Amino acid sequence: MAINPRIEKKLSRADLVAAAVERNRDIWVRMAMRITSDLHDAEDAVQEAISRVLTGPGDLPDADSAGRYLTRSVNHCAIDKVRSRSKLVSLPGAADEFGPRLAAVAADQEARLLSAEAAAVHKARLGRMLDELQALPRAQREAIELLVLREPPLKLREASELTGAPISTLHSRLKLALDKLRDLLSET
Repeated sequence: MAINPRIEKKLSRADLVAAAVERNRDIWVRMAMRITSDLHDAEDAVQEAISRVLTGPGDLPDADSAGRYLTRSVNHCAIDKVRSRSKLVSLPGAADEFGPRLAAVAADQEARLLSAEAAAVHKARLGRMLDELQALPRAQREAIELLVLREPPLKLREASELTGAPISTLHSRLKLALDKLRDLLSET
């Protein structure tokens, strides 16, 4: 649903969210899938984010802002889903009562919980990198896909023949794209 910028300011919060959902729902589900590794949890995270944004305080100035806000919300909800799966229950004094074996088991469970959270953070960063890659201009994204991400990656000469762009242009596009990604990812 393309929104005319002249009338966009008059739309309600629900209309702005609906427009953002229509444009980005599939992207959000894929992003949440990368984090949760489960389709049902991913869809739940998207639904929860939409609900939070619809009922949340504040104004959304336009559909693009609603989309960006929802993207962040989906990311946070997906990470929350992963964290909620692996809650660690501690029993006060259990190590004293049941001995060192239980303490070792508890320490092992805590290490697994920490590694699950680290994995969720890693997946979130990877998802952010893929989102930033999609935000690059088409020519720069194409250069990265051909020269870096493709299996096997093409050589500059092969990519030049494929795209019809000079080798120096492809090299410049690749350098610009990598610099932008590096800057965007160093902010986190």
